[in-house]
Amino acid sequence: MRLPLSFPLTRLLAVLAVLASGLVTLYAAPPYNILFIICDQEQGNLIPAAGYQTPARQALTRRGVVFRNHYTAAAMCSPSRAAFLTGLPPQRTGVFDQMEYPYVPNLNPRLPNLGSVLKQLGYSTAYFGKFEMARDLIDTKDTVNYSRKLRPYGFDHFAATGDVGSFPTPATKTTP
Repeated sequence: MRLPLSFPLTRLLAVLAVLASGLVTLYAAPPYNILFIICDQEQGNLIPAAGYQTPARQALTRRGVVFRNHYTAAAMCSPSRAAFLTGLPPQRTGVFDQMEYPYVPNLNPRLPNLGSVLKQLGYSTAYFGKFEMARDLIDTKDTVNYSRKLRPYGFDHFAATGDVGSFPTPATKTTP
């Protein structure tokens, strides 16, 4: 099943809510797992290099829903991520530029978002990776336990792993 992402997130969340509540009622089973994988700066129609394979990701793609036609709310990743999480444009979330700039406010945890809506539906929720919706999570430290930091946003567990921070490192430079 393929849905265009131009379909507003709030409608998608409503559909998920109806489906999840109906499935739980019909089958008296726990809700289905939902896994969103979001990649920055990746173009879905590019062919991987010879010998490069991602079998687990390909299996998830075959068994899941893939959004191939989508809309990005902003060119910058912080406001775009806030729009994805809330279904609201940057003008409504207040996150209108990169979170590293001191004039950009944190995403208001009282706004309904993916974590809080799924939490209300009875899901256990987790967020792994770059959050960039709260200034104190931009440059995380290995000595601090952040696992419960996103509870105000509805996420039970959090780990700032993967692409943390937005600044280039020597690993991102190419050699001639």
